[in-house]
Amino acid sequence: YDNFVSGERYLKTPQRVHQFIENLPITDIPAKYVIFKPLADVDPNQETPRVIVFFADPDQLSAMVVLANYDRENNHNVIIPYAAGCQTIGIYPYREAQ
Repeated sequence: YDNFVSGERYLKTPQRVHQFIENLPITDIPAKYVIFKPLADVDPNQETPRVIVFFADPDQLSAMVVLANYDRENNHNVIIPYAAGCQTIGIYPYREAQ
């Protein structure tokens, strides 16, 4: 916690860092490990993915945002939070899946 407050300096003040950390969707998980692997390697008879992550370049990302809203009644279908890479492929999608 202290390393974030006075170490990396991605946010303007230590108070903003505290606020950022308090707003992270930190979640206790009911397992010892989290496994990341290609979707093609998932055996649907033995496991169910909790989160599926797509890596994309900027053009692909903008296309996915458009498609996510194509047939929806509102504009709240996509989030792109300010966060570290591990947070954007881990804790944020895990919270969204629950």
